Amino acid sequence: MPFGAEIENPWKNKDAIPYPSVIRLLPIAIIYILAALVPVCFMSETFSLIAYVALCVGVIYAVRMPRIVISVLLASFVPVALMQSFAIGALVLSIVAATGSGALLLTSTRSPWRTVIMPMIAYVIAFVITRDAYLSCLTLIALPGAILLAIATVTGQRRTGAICYALGGFLISVVALLAVYFITTYGSIDRDVIVTHFETQREWLVDVLLSVRDQMIDAMNEQGLGGGETVELLESYMNRDLLVNLIAMIYNVLPALVIVVCSIMAFEAQSFLCAAYCTLGMKKMLTPIAVSFTMSLVSAILYLITFLITVFVPANGLFMAVMQNFYLILTPGFFLVGYAAVMFRFRTSKGASRFFLLFLLFAILCCSPAAIFGVLAFFGADTVVFSAISIRMLKKMQNNQNGNPNGSNPFQPSQNQDEKKEEKDDRDDEDEDKK
Repeated sequence: MPFGAEIENPWKNKDAIPYPSVIRLLPIAIIYILAALVPVCFMSETFSLIAYVALCVGVIYAVRMPRIVISVLLASFVPVALMQSFAIGALVLSIVAATGSGALLLTSTRSPWRTVIMPMIAYVIAFVITRDAYLSCLTLIALPGAILLAIATVTGQRRTGAICYALGGFLISVVALLAVYFITTYGSIDRDVIVTHFETQREWLVDVLLSVRDQMIDAMNEQGLGGGETVELLESYMNRDLLVNLIAMIYNVLPALVIVVCSIMAFEAQSFLCAAYCTLGMKKMLTPIAVSFTMSLVSAILYLITFLITVFVPANGLFMAVMQNFYLILTPGFFLVGYAAVMFRFRTSKGASRFFLLFLLFAILCCSPAAIFGVLAFFGADTVVFSAISIRMLKKMQNNQNGNPNGSNPFQPSQNQDEKKEEKDDRDDEDEDKK
């Protein structure tokens, strides 16, 4: 696209929006209601399994794009594989589906206020099942994210901005849940209360890990697999001091971990929303900036700085904790940029360069599979920086070619060009008068 060109927001002209019929929106409403009920009853393994399978079918029906379907379902299946339970997987998939379908209902109807009935229906069903008014409020956990995602969509925000809007909605829900928990448990939201709570939780986690270590040692001794060296290794590598430092390190980056999880769900919800527009015949509402994921130059520079500090500066304390949090928060976004850049290089490269790229990726995966995320994220940040430099140089070249060295818009006539044109017109008028 030309530099400086603006994309018109298609949501401004409501008469031109191809709103789908109510019948076509009915399955989306059912998906939203089912997804909203999962946070209330997800602790039941049977209900979680049934809800997970039903939501998978709903996502496939609403999205109908293999790439997006695989992305959404994979994000929800990872917790299932790690936790060996469908409870967390169903919870993650329900939040993604409720946010995406809720934003879809708010933006694909002529009267968005009518969709308020959907959260009310979900709340009433939850209250009938649980008979608990406070517990039934969990049906609203995805509502802030859905509302903010809908606002970002109709205001023509970039994809990154829309994801940040949904992320903000998720963080609002997290803060609200924590506030309710502290009020009901301790009676107030005080700094001392919060600090004491998390300190108690840290000590409890250390005791749990030590108990697990002792149970492992007892089990190995009963089966005759213990041996003096094995027990000594477990006791040395899982001693109290080491576990205290490990839990402290995890708590230092806990805000980043929460934001990363919420940002992944926000990304999947926005992908769900865009794909559902295509399913409902509203593809023309998707502008290039609404479907293209980008990261800013400022975030790329910040990521590179935090990466270098985290890797090469051996320090502890608040400063290092802040750097680690920034690094973790920005890693998923630049991982996507790096992955897209590598795929582009792979498609455009030929011969030996393609073989070298495959060999490099294979070597990284063999040496350290987890390192591929950091490598691609670092490459994504470099891509953003060098792309910004290239665009700036290209703009400068176009300005010079258009006789506009001062850096104004090269697609607009410069003031000197206007004056020259007026002088030429005046000379032509004088020649005509002489004739």
